[in-house]
Amino acid sequence: MKVFLAECSDDNALFIHFSRELPRIPECAPADWNPYLGILNRSTCLGDTATTMCRLNVGCFGVELCDSRGVFLAFLSDLVFAEGLDAVLAASRYTITVRFSRCFDHHTVVRSVAECVLRHFYEREPLELANAGDPIQVSAVGKSDNPLHAAS
Repeated sequence: MKVFLAECSDDNALFIHFSRELPRIPECAPADWNPYLGILNRSTCLGDTATTMCRLNVGCFGVELCDSRGVFLAFLSDLVFAEGLDAVLAASRYTITVRFSRCFDHHTVVRSVAECVLRHFYEREPLELANAGDPIQVSAVGKSDNPLHAAS
């Protein structure tokens, strides 16, 4: 899976673009929207979000999951606690926009988020990170023994 990073106009925000499809993450209601907290952070009720993700992604997400709520909940938990991540500001089918802490290198945050996506949805694929076409790091994440994933 290829992952490209693009910096936003905001110093602490990054667009992380993926070559593979991502599950849809629910957006906040306009009344609840807070640009600092985004759509997902450590104060988000992850159980409710995982349940909503099940409804949003049924028949729409190309990865077959045995226990979709369990996989989504584990993914969200890992994502919000990714190294250096403050919040997920937005998400779409192929992009996650994040805000990161100033004390962290943005490549570290991108790697953490990309490895989280890979671990939960594309565990058998190699990971290739790039910044404007220049490779950042090439690594492979090994097979998981996670029983929540369907056998390929």
